[in-house]
Amino acid sequence: MLSLRRVGRLCSRRFSTSCSRSQSSPPIEVNPLLYDSHVPTTCLQKAVLAVGSAAMAFYDPARDDMVAALGETTGVPALQWMKRRMESDPVGQEILRLKPRI
Repeated sequence: MLSLRRVGRLCSRRFSTSCSRSQSSPPIEVNPLLYDSHVPTTCLQKAVLAVGSAAMAFYDPARDDMVAALGETTGVPALQWMKRRMESDPVGQEILRLKPRI
């Protein structure tokens, strides 16, 4: 479960038109609208959705919509964390350098 401190750190980051992949990488452009009918959400909305969907997914794991909502709201920070961990490890650096197809 996300701690309040972690939610605060996630929400303190501002979503802008560019974000950096890492400190050594140049910034990449991000399209705020992912598709035609996309409605961007605020950090608070994402946090509420993540907490609510996590609670419902634990209460009733058959609610696949809640499991999917949790994955969609927490996926980007989890992937960024994983990439940072891989960049700090020699084996992870080798994997990132080789870029294997999975």
